[in-house]
Amino acid sequence: DGAILSTVSRSESKAGSAKHEVSQVRVNSLEMKLAGANPNARITGANRLPGKSNYLIGNDPAEI
Repeated sequence: DGAILSTVSRSESKAGSAKHEVSQVRVNSLEMKLAGANPNARITGANRLPGKSNYLIGNDPAEI
């Protein structure tokens, strides 16, 4: 019946030497509720798409 979108951003500011860097994290969230939406709706796939996507995460060749 809705969705939540969250974003995270980080900013760094230097206060003196490199040993004293200050990092700030900011989290923003937006919640949307859809009027009249079915809270018990189920997600189902319709048809397989023609393409395929693959990706690798990390730098360990043994995990490929």
